Amino acid sequence: MEKSYTFSIDKPGKWQLWFLLFKDKKPTLPDPIDGDYANTTATLRIKKALDNEIQSLKLNVVVREL
Repeated sequence: MEKSYTFSIDKPGKWQLWFLLFKDKKPTLPDPIDGDYANTTATLRIKKALDNEIQSLKLNVVVREL
């Protein structure tokens, strides 16, 4: 399946954009805590991607100036 994404970065710097890839279906996301997923099971998925336990795609983006 293909999907188009659009994003914008409004500050110069070095950025990373991560896509977590799931073969069969995406897992449900937990409810954010005060609008933040940092203290939820979503954080564990990112750690697993960093450890190559789940498939992911990381794009390095450099914004030099706006």
